[in-house]
Amino acid sequence: MPFYGMYPRVPAEDNPTGLYRRTFDIPSEWIQGTDVADAKEQATRRKRMILHFGGVESCFYVYINGMFVGMAKDSRLPSEFDITSLVDTGKNTLAVVVLRWSDGCFLEQQDHWRMAGIHRSVYVYATPRTYIDDVFAKAELILPTDYIDKAMIANSDLRGRLHVQSRIGSIDKLTERCNNYKDEMLYDKGKYRIVIQLHAPNGKALFRFPVGASDVEGSVLGVLRSHLSSFTVDIPNDHTIQPWSDETPNLYEVVATLVDDSFREVETISFRVGFRCIEIRGRELLVNGRPVLIRGVNRHDHSPTGAKTVTMDEMRRDIHLMKQYNFNAIRTAHYPNSPVLYRLCDELGMLVINEANIESHSSYDLCPREHIFASAFLDRVMRMVVRDQNHPCIIGWSLGNEAGFGPNQTACAGWVRGYDDSRFIHYEGAVHEQWGQGPNDYRRRDGRLGTDVVCPMYPSLDEMKEWAESIAPEIGETRPYIMCEYSHSMGCSGGGLSDYWALIKCTHGLQGGFVWDWIDQGLERVDQNG
Repeated sequence: MPFYGMYPRVPAEDNPTGLYRRTFDIPSEWIQGTDVADAKEQATRRKRMILHFGGVESCFYVYINGMFVGMAKDSRLPSEFDITSLVDTGKNTLAVVVLRWSDGCFLEQQDHWRMAGIHRSVYVYATPRTYIDDVFAKAELILPTDYIDKAMIANSDLRGRLHVQSRIGSIDKLTERCNNYKDEMLYDKGKYRIVIQLHAPNGKALFRFPVGASDVEGSVLGVLRSHLSSFTVDIPNDHTIQPWSDETPNLYEVVATLVDDSFREVETISFRVGFRCIEIRGRELLVNGRPVLIRGVNRHDHSPTGAKTVTMDEMRRDIHLMKQYNFNAIRTAHYPNSPVLYRLCDELGMLVINEANIESHSSYDLCPREHIFASAFLDRVMRMVVRDQNHPCIIGWSLGNEAGFGPNQTACAGWVRGYDDSRFIHYEGAVHEQWGQGPNDYRRRDGRLGTDVVCPMYPSLDEMKEWAESIAPEIGETRPYIMCEYSHSMGCSGGGLSDYWALIKCTHGLQGGFVWDWIDQGLERVDQNG
């Protein structure tokens, strides 16, 4: 840490603070009913208006028109505030107070530039008063039962299944009759539900009609509980599934529509998914039934001119260079990267391990065991998963980096496994000795609670060989060995890479790793000569 002190205390007299202030206009169509005299009636005609911050380091307080709205932490995930009742037509004033140091900094001790401030987009958007709160669509690729024995798997042998969980939100009141959790969402203005249409890569709609949780006929199985719904639908057999991988990034479009009881459209959103299958078996990571070598690299959000504010063009250039030099995977070191990166990885084809914004170097053994940090650990992991859940490029969730290992991580792992069984869990701290950041303990029995892959950093060639030839067979290890960091390549380094890959290519269970790291975190300056 750049300051001394025991958590959760931060410098009180030396805490640089940034003050941001600007005005903005709200479109008149968002604030309807101004011609109505009754104030309560006016309020019920407004759209729901949300203020979005994509990323702010490290803690900030928000005010609208002089009224306190709320505060937030976690520098690398979005924070949103409902400002429906606080804005009006004409000029509105937004004021933001950003603190450089907060207790959240004890979980944000990554090795990179510490640049407090607003580093991602800020905007206001509107939805209907009853709206689509969340849709999680898992596109399952179903392999033939004998795929292990086949040299090639033809697309015609593949089947697809879509698992959908959705949530309806509303700022209107429930009716008095809606008091049973088994009822549909019933507000003063009627009932609502979410239906889904899926479009193939060529744009063709795959279902005759949009399907939802109350369509319990044919191949659709569903449950509708109040504002939550869950259903599964098989992709029609007359459609040949085009799977997603880093080499064939085929994308399907999900269109989710909120409808009322007359099937009138209230709101529609869309996003892209990919059918793929991620498995771990026999000390191998399988993507669509085949082992894949991870030729990966760690990547910070960094620009030599914009620092933590990285443009889409810069990210696209990063991925093009990675693919040009045969990288196929990214670890988002050591926090969730910009949302734009994942859309590009979906489109261009990169495998991603998405990492939570948790690192606690100065209190390595303490934070993962402290009750006071448990909810912060879980909040950071849950919000990352929910933000990025529909991206096919993400093959694994990482619980963070260099933050010890204890019950706070195992609680996070339990939630992730319960919420998303389509990806593996990664955490380097679960292969260390129980206390301290010392040697790797590959025999650690509780490590499986925190990671589905063996993912050390900077092991020697002898250590890797011993694991593959002695330790793994001895303990009946079924997890693959994928280095979360190796071949430290900052400055004049990177030697020995060919020795690592010679061993990886000839040794079962060794499946590659992620070079540290992608870009020199330098900042361009203009000197006195221009």
